[in-house]
Amino acid sequence: MLQRGYEFASGYRLEEFLGRGQFGEVWRASAPGGTQTAVKFIDLSGGQGQKEYDAIKRIKLIRHANLMPITAIWLLDGEGNLIEDTPDQAVATMDVSELVSPDRASFAMPRTREPATLVVAMLLAGKSLLDRMAECLRENGKGIPARELLSYMEDSAKGLDFLNDTRHDLGSGEVAIQHCDVKPANIVILGNSAVICDFGLARILTRTQITATSASGTPAYMAPEAIEGKPSQSSDQYSLAISYYHLRTGTLPMKEGSLFQVLNAHRQGDLNFDLVAAPEQHVLRRATEIDWNKRYESNIDFVDELRDALRSEGAMPSSSLRTPSNHGLGSPSGETQNDRIAATQAVDSPIAETMDGTSVTETGFADDEAATSEGLQSTRVLPPQTTDDGESTTAATTSSPTPGNPLKRYSIIGGVTVVILGVVLLTFPRGTPTPEVNGSDNVVDNGGKTQQVVPDNGNTSIENASPQELMDLATATFTSDSAKAAELFRQAVQKRPNLASPEPIIHPSHNDGVETLLLSSPTRQLISWGYDTNLKVWPVSSTSWAEKSAPPIALPGLDVSLAYRDGISLTPDEQRVVAGSGTDAKVWSLETLRRNPDDPAKSLVADINSLDDEVMAVACHPKDSTVVALALGGGKIAVYRIQTKSSETLAEPTKLTQFESAESIIRLAFHPSGEWLVTITIDGNVVAYGWDEVLTAAEQNRAPTAVSINPKGTPVRTIAFPPQDSRSDITPSIATGDETGTVTQWSIAEEPRLISRKQPHTGPVMAMSISAGTGDIPSVLVSGGDDGTLNLWSLEEGDSPSTTSYDQTHSLGHQPVPCVDVSDDGRWVAAGTYDGTVWLLDRTAQDKTAAVLESGADRIERLCIDSENGWLIAGCDDGSLRVWDLVRCQLIAMTQLRPSKVIQSKPDPSVI
Repeated sequence: MLQRGYEFASGYRLEEFLGRGQFGEVWRASAPGGTQTAVKFIDLSGGQGQKEYDAIKRIKLIRHANLMPITAIWLLDGEGNLIEDTPDQAVATMDVSELVSPDRASFAMPRTREPATLVVAMLLAGKSLLDRMAECLRENGKGIPARELLSYMEDSAKGLDFLNDTRHDLGSGEVAIQHCDVKPANIVILGNSAVICDFGLARILTRTQITATSASGTPAYMAPEAIEGKPSQSSDQYSLAISYYHLRTGTLPMKEGSLFQVLNAHRQGDLNFDLVAAPEQHVLRRATEIDWNKRYESNIDFVDELRDALRSEGAMPSSSLRTPSNHGLGSPSGETQNDRIAATQAVDSPIAETMDGTSVTETGFADDEAATSEGLQSTRVLPPQTTDDGESTTAATTSSPTPGNPLKRYSIIGGVTVVILGVVLLTFPRGTPTPEVNGSDNVVDNGGKTQQVVPDNGNTSIENASPQELMDLATATFTSDSAKAAELFRQAVQKRPNLASPEPIIHPSHNDGVETLLLSSPTRQLISWGYDTNLKVWPVSSTSWAEKSAPPIALPGLDVSLAYRDGISLTPDEQRVVAGSGTDAKVWSLETLRRNPDDPAKSLVADINSLDDEVMAVACHPKDSTVVALALGGGKIAVYRIQTKSSETLAEPTKLTQFESAESIIRLAFHPSGEWLVTITIDGNVVAYGWDEVLTAAEQNRAPTAVSINPKGTPVRTIAFPPQDSRSDITPSIATGDETGTVTQWSIAEEPRLISRKQPHTGPVMAMSISAGTGDIPSVLVSGGDDGTLNLWSLEEGDSPSTTSYDQTHSLGHQPVPCVDVSDDGRWVAAGTYDGTVWLLDRTAQDKTAAVLESGADRIERLCIDSENGWLIAGCDDGSLRVWDLVRCQLIAMTQLRPSKVIQSKPDPSVI
């Protein structure tokens, strides 16, 4: 089984399962140079691995601005080992049809191992048109607006016409290529453009591996001749027309039914386009003629006729220009009239990010106020900000890359009808320039921790105090009067601006990215894990990180790296840590380790070994520190009781039950009430088991009843639970974050109920956390998105588990936000990004302020706010821990203007 941390090729390491496509599993992976990539693993069982590999190598050379190319390919053997590539010259004269034809032999260098898996890499992308349609249906119950959709269709037509044109030399003369799997899920949005994905995989793999009975080419969109295995030069046009109708109306043009009934509807022309006006119906009927010779000459001709039909209906402004048909072909390099991205930067996959980091909801048609003309990048005016000199400034900004990000990306905005009136780029510094420090202050900066130099007996006035004296006064005053402390800190920063830009304390920790940070308050220890076999325990105090005096202790007994970050858990009393590795799970006593740091072997409490399969996730029961649940490979769940160790011998674990779920599990967690055991399957389904039902089923020797929380079809990425409420009448609830950027609250019951829902992100939800809040600070649900946004959803207690008060979405740049944390009192929110930046926000601040901390690492993987000891801790992609003084960061967050925009958003009122 593929798993996190698996390095299938040098420099490529799997990080997160994204889903299953037509051809196999899709994963997010880290790539050389600190970049992110999408990787598809394609099972070659029953296929011709060498031929498919060589054919895709040829397809890989095709470039067009509206076609997303494959960036790298590999072959793996049956054991998952890389098969070394053969020289390109070996297949220099081969045609795709020759490579995959079952009745011809292909020339290939001999291999000593039989290929079992084809691996295809592409850059990560944003939302597909299927995702965009789902957004529109949620917002207003309708499909994608006509004008917006027509722009996507035009881009798609250009890419398809280029692909369909007889111009591709695959070794034996120029040929035309049909995609054969055009559908909304295979068209993604890059900036304001649409780009076709999977144009190489569909044509080759379908011919060798897949039959019509297995829904090859996705039956709902297939042309009749393609169903018969004889695609024509207009088969893609047929699929594009079906896709248009689906995206426009949210409905397919055939009745739901079996696979045979769907295919038969295509064969007989039994398509219903009644949900659009007569002019559109006429165009769609011609594009879907059973006789492919009667369809439009090209895809762009089809789109032009659609434009005319929409104009006649009044759905398009009369000023919309008709695009000449030959513009769709462009040049072999992909330079067409309306190209908005460079062909050399085009990417491939239904899972990629936009070229400029923006989404369709921030630029173009989805933002009517910002889109002054078709294709123009939106320009926004930021609120006035105050400079160090006290002057107010107002700046217009486009969705430009984060200034601190060394990997800046730019978009090329083109088009004959586009007139660029003016774009003002405003660059925000991540920190103020560092002036020379007065040597008399003698300051040592350790992550913000400094030696206190408090004015002696008040003899030194505030006006005459040095920057360090003001800083120390602010720190000493913070707990009793944070507002006064903030004012002192402002004065200190005015005298020495670099006080607002503390350098982190760096602790080398693991061999690779830090995936887990767990804090045990009773034992004052932090547990960290990276992509290695080391679980490290760090002593924590108010001075421990700055002094670097106590090295971490590696817990003994792990021979294999954990499969997922949920393979480690703390017991509810935070006295023990449980971790699963390979087919073993081990339990250590943190208190014993604290007392015996020189002999960590004494801390091992129990060893659950020789399990049926690999441990995927671990969860400790929140009300019983002796009970631990293990998710095993193959969808099995095992529950053990581990009694207190009373001697030098290891405790004997007692198996309470073991049962199988319908799908493989990658995450496992107990609801804080202890009433439900919740799982996330590898396909993103959330399934819960009542704890009493689990125990009853064990007594009756049966599997417990499973309760599905989220509707299948929208994979969930992460979950979070609200803190346990003392009221017994409050129904347990759960928050889910899915691939569409939607955050949903559900009640957990035998019949789950939707409580509230909103979509604050335009890409997948990567992280969530919920804090109870205190006093005047309401509880908050925080989520980080793949699109670089951070959402704060404030909650209030009510008759239902939670009702929405207000929320804000903050743009933190263009890199994903993979980790968030909230302080226990709910006031402070921390977020880490994939450009190595840590943000700290004060929820009570009236001004638009934040602490924006540069870590020096490429990416932040995990965050932990240690309020008790006063530290902000980040786990980074290079295996290090980077630590800042929390109070200093809080003062920065209260006083320093932040380089971000705030997008007010509201939940769906119909489901609150």
